[in-house]
Amino acid sequence: MAAMGEMIGVIAHQWKQPLNVVYILAQYLAELEEEQGIEQEKELAEISDGIMKQVEFMNDTMNDFRNFLKPGKEPQIFGVRQAVDEIVSMLLPQLRQSNIDVKVTCEEEYMVKGFKNEFKQVVMNIVSNARDAVTERRGEEAGKQLNGRIQLDIHKDDGNIALTICDNGGGISPDIMENIFKPYVSSKGDKGTGIGLSTAKTIIEEKMDGTITAFNTADGACFT
Repeated sequence: MAAMGEMIGVIAHQWKQPLNVVYILAQYLAELEEEQGIEQEKELAEISDGIMKQVEFMNDTMNDFRNFLKPGKEPQIFGVRQAVDEIVSMLLPQLRQSNIDVKVTCEEEYMVKGFKNEFKQVVMNIVSNARDAVTERRGEEAGKQLNGRIQLDIHKDDGNIALTICDNGGGISPDIMENIFKPYVSSKGDKGTGIGLSTAKTIIEEKMDGTITAFNTADGACFT
């Protein structure tokens, strides 16, 4: 449910601009219909093409949403960098609106066997939490200028493929760090459900045959 809510927010954000463009083009189209001439016909064709492109973009967004929520039936081989890039691409408009820089580093594409869509849900949950943490810290430190930052680093660690996601959102309270992956434990207080990270742990351990841990840095939190 947390992943679905996040995706609905992404769709609403990404559809806002295309819908506005379609509305403006439709208004202009109505004005041109009252005129005649070769130039008007050319403009009508361009407007029609513009509307089609916006609708295609919105259709692609819906396909991403459908595929994202479709659980994998069988494990598959997939590229970690590609999966991470797909999530970052979906969240990028919201991150930019929140004035948060996001960077993905990866020396090469690493292939793993697992459930790609479920893995992407984990990445989305952690990046979304990082965005919320940075935004909250910025609100608490209103007098300071905080340049939001989220870093995703894909690398090898003792022969294993690892993804580390770090932010500068102030870190996780020591009071809940030990239980951060338990159900109904949330770093967001009353604003969080405590379901996202618990589900993330289950996916990584049971669907990806991996591990997930969290730790604080000097100015934020990391998950790996």
